[in-house]
Amino acid sequence: MGRFGWVWPTRLLVLLVAVVVCVWAVADPAVAAPQLPADGKQATAPFLSWIELLDSHGVAAWRFQLSLDTGDALSAQKMVWSVLTLLPWAIYQGYVMLALWFLGFVLSFAWLQWVAAPLIAIGDAMQALVNSIGLAPTLLTLAGLLGGLLILKGRHAAAVWEIGMACLIAALASGMFSQPVRAVAGADGLLVQANRAGLEIAAALASGGAETDLTAEQLRQAQLSQLVDVFLRQPSQLINFGKVLDGGP
Repeated sequence: MGRFGWVWPTRLLVLLVAVVVCVWAVADPAVAAPQLPADGKQATAPFLSWIELLDSHGVAAWRFQLSLDTGDALSAQKMVWSVLTLLPWAIYQGYVMLALWFLGFVLSFAWLQWVAAPLIAIGDAMQALVNSIGLAPTLLTLAGLLGGLLILKGRHAAAVWEIGMACLIAALASGMFSQPVRAVAGADGLLVQANRAGLEIAAALASGGAETDLTAEQLRQAQLSQLVDVFLRQPSQLINFGKVLDGGP
């Protein structure tokens, strides 16, 4: 063989050894999949370990793993196939956990206060400015003068309409619409009430119409737990045992 005759065989051998070591490190439970602690919060993807979700039975969502024979150093075929099976499940589980966390974050409406806080502050400042300069009495006075001019011109209906609309707008501006942002996005605003109503409807549909006295947070957790059942608990049972042990949804 030539000067470089052994270069490619040597590289191939090194690559083969590296692949075997990597497969062993991933597939061997003692190396890549240590036992879950009692709280079951260890994540398949360490960078997602901060996501903590439970199913409807109170089991941590990260506990739903595939039960496979990962083999050993003498059964490379089992090791390879277990890795090819466990890797897609780990990716799927990570995406599901991330999606459910984002859904829970949206339904919690914690982000609403971040968005509404500056708007509420601006609305309070504007309301204080309007109250300080007496804008509402001034506009009502101008509306009364305009109504008087219309009456002098003989347009009685138009005068009554103008004065009536001015009084209605003043009443709404000082009452229902005095804090529009707070009324819509406040702690007990329309968005929060709509969110709770939606969660109650979803819970009623999922429970067959049974009435519940749960809080909005408890309803949100119940919905997330049912989604964990659908996307993680039942698929893991179907893969591991060939059927859903819970009897299906």
